[in-house]
Amino acid sequence: MMEENNTQATAIALDRNHAEAVIDTQYGVRFNDMNARFYKRLDSVFSLINLIGGSAAFATVWVGKPSFAAAIGMVIAIAAYVERELRPTEKSIRCELQRQKFGQLAARAPKLSLNKLDYELRVLQSTGPDTISSLAKPAYNATVMSAGFPEHKLKLSVWERVLAWFA
Repeated sequence: MMEENNTQATAIALDRNHAEAVIDTQYGVRFNDMNARFYKRLDSVFSLINLIGGSAAFATVWVGKPSFAAAIGMVIAIAAYVERELRPTEKSIRCELQRQKFGQLAARAPKLSLNKLDYELRVLQSTGPDTISSLAKPAYNATVMSAGFPEHKLKLSVWERVLAWFA
């Protein structure tokens, strides 16, 4: 059984060509770029909530509506907690660094052998930051479109389309 799996893996690896590996590096750039942009925009949403919420809380206290101020304060507190747990700024930076690593590999890819390129791809893929899996198909579609293979586009769910739009 184990030998059969190894044979299948080898057969799959043998079917792969250098051009596909180069496209994989471009996918890594695109996927990490989309994740970095998503996290940056999410961070901006939290900043906007804090800015508008703080202003609204101040205004409601100013006009004598402390119960509204308390409700707004609760929304701000929840948003601050979620932001602290998600850490979108940190994740954005990590995704941006990973995008740069994939970009450097993509620049060197034409000169590398397939085995060396695949090895470096696997290292980058296994050491990457936290990413949003629902951005995988949109990144794939953008990559195959830019590579000139529109027939390979995948159908996206509504959720994937929304996340791709936000990213």
